[in-house]
Amino acid sequence: MESVTILMSTYNGEKYLDQQLKSIYDQVGVNVTVIVRDDGSTDATQTILEQYHQTRDLRWYTGSNLGPAYSFLDLLSHSGGTAYYAFSDQDDVWNPNKLAIAVNKLKECKDAQRPALYASNYQLVDQDLNPLASNHHVTTTTFNAAIVSSCCTGCTMVFNEALAKIVNQGSPKHLVMHDDWIHKVCLAMNGVVFYDPQMTLQYRQHGNNADGGVHSITSKVISLFKRNMNHDCIRSKQLQDLYKMYSSSMTAKKREQLIDVADYLSFGIWHRVKLLRSKDITTPYARLNRGFRLAILLKYF
Repeated sequence: MESVTILMSTYNGEKYLDQQLKSIYDQVGVNVTVIVRDDGSTDATQTILEQYHQTRDLRWYTGSNLGPAYSFLDLLSHSGGTAYYAFSDQDDVWNPNKLAIAVNKLKECKDAQRPALYASNYQLVDQDLNPLASNHHVTTTTFNAAIVSSCCTGCTMVFNEALAKIVNQGSPKHLVMHDDWIHKVCLAMNGVVFYDPQMTLQYRQHGNNADGGVHSITSKVISLFKRNMNHDCIRSKQLQDLYKMYSSSMTAKKREQLIDVADYLSFGIWHRVKLLRSKDITTPYARLNRGFRLAILLKYF
């Protein structure tokens, strides 16, 4: 059986952590090792982790509060030696065949040196695991679409060692989320992304989610307002980091696409108009394209 290293970041997760860990160790068709970075929990999370460390193949460590994005990248930098890796939240429940499905799909990439990433759909559930309405989750699978929006949910991701090694070459200064970054790195470096529309886990929604899957119209408007007011432009800054770290290994076409968006604020209004009308920098999904064009127009991308 193939071995998969599960990377989990925890923070005050005592309520659901045991249930999630049980679903990980109940995976069929693969061998699993779990590595956990605790982001400074003050509840019983560390006690639960130590109990699993004593009885199962789990090791954990703790550190200062980095937030989930940098905590997951730190985890990846502390791992190595297996063919496949997966990210895990602390509060979901995985289907028993989640990892086996992902590994079988990744094996379709015959070149072990080529970065490969698998992501799937998920079943949204409430805190008691009652099903919620689907949010029509998708993942982009081409680089030009990923520049607009990755839409790659970390708790569904499984990837090969080739991608892990490339990601570990450095750490971005500007990070939207770890999953967004790794998805973009994969496609920038001639990797392949497999999107699976079947639901492979129960994605729990509750008041303490770090980044839940349900986003109401009100929350979207508030988020848009904050981005427009702050003008932090974190997404274009992250693309600038991507260019600095990997452009020398990218194709000329991808470098051109990347810099067009990464440095859009430096080129003036006519460049922004060109991006708004571009048939090249786009995704197959109208709602993602609308969000991108609005962010470019209002200069908060």
